Amino acid sequence: MVRTLDRMERDGFVSRVRSETDRRQIHIRLTDKGRGLQRSMANVMTAVDEAALAGITRKDQRQFAELLTRVVVNLEQQVADRD
Repeated sequence: MVRTLDRMERDGFVSRVRSETDRRQIHIRLTDKGRGLQRSMANVMTAVDEAALAGITRKDQRQFAELLTRVVVNLEQQVADRD
């Protein structure tokens, strides 16, 4: 994650701001350039979602989302168990 944030900061999409109340914390903020990219990507993401879910009922979409959530929870638990 740090390398990704380093690249995003280098490319001007985010900035790091140290917390004023807790020196251990660093807040990641979108820059104007990052917000612009976020807005332009929203349309692309909507189009991809629509294409991926075409012909799938809302009920099946909800079930799919629930299954994916369970998969993520299972994987997170596996990682937590290793620590």
